[in-house]
Amino acid sequence: MSLEELASDIELTDEQCPRSVAVVDSGTTSLRSVLHAHRDALLCDPDTAASIVRAAIAGQSVETIAMNESTVRIIIKATLHRCGVRTVQPLSEAEYQLLQGWIRGDRQWAEIKCSSMHLAKS
Repeated sequence: MSLEELASDIELTDEQCPRSVAVVDSGTTSLRSVLHAHRDALLCDPDTAASIVRAAIAGQSVETIAMNESTVRIIIKATLHRCGVRTVQPLSEAEYQLLQGWIRGDRQWAEIKCSSMHLAKS
């Protein structure tokens, strides 16, 4: 898929759309149900997102969650950020630079995933 094809559905706006997923609920609705209702706003499937949030609440580090869920750190951090976990920044400076390279078309997604895994080990 070319950059032109990827950009064909991009539209400019002067308003920012909310991209967060509210997961705090004092009712009887389960976390899994809430995340399924907002699956389009997530970067992974809702079941994985629920596991990520539960693990973070239990005190597991992003690195531990990444190993247990077989998911790269950037997805975990973005998921936690979108679910309102305020102690997690979605991207480190190095991850931000990788993402910018992909957006500019300088890097392939497979290269981003590989580099992100390498960053997790360093």
